[in-house]
Amino acid sequence: MKKRFIKISNLLLGGLVSMLGFSSCSNDDPAEDRVEYGQPHAKYRVVGTVTDEIGNPIDNIKVKVGLHEEWQQGEALKIYDHGIDSTYTDKAGKFITKDFIDVSLGENLKVFLSDEDGAANGAYKNDTLTLKNYPNKQYEKAERWYVGAFEYTVNAKLKKDTE
Repeated sequence: MKKRFIKISNLLLGGLVSMLGFSSCSNDDPAEDRVEYGQPHAKYRVVGTVTDEIGNPIDNIKVKVGLHEEWQQGEALKIYDHGIDSTYTDKAGKFITKDFIDVSLGENLKVFLSDEDGAANGAYKNDTLTLKNYPNKQYEKAERWYVGAFEYTVNAKLKKDTE
């Protein structure tokens, strides 16, 4: 009889404690119950135009965004799709990069401009620009660890390479 009483008491107390424990953890907003691990990050893209010193557009200039000109696998910068994003200017000197994610929040990102075709469209000196020095606009709003998405506008002038 004593064993049966203890068994029933344990079941009732266990059920009561379980119900109280689960109800005390609930929240009306399920998003508030979410636990996130990681660090703040943002999404970026870079648009712009590359011209010569007098304002003529330059075709076929390589535009690369990264932390270093020679990007290493495993750094903080993560590109959607495959590897580091690079693109080329069109006949009007315009370019747009693919969207990419960066956890340094744009502070260290650079834009590398290089003339890889040499004298084919006029020889120009390579240039490196710091992204945070250029205007940007937010095109997706922030949510929790995600700081939002930003589009930077970089209009650059390259100097002729006289060497």
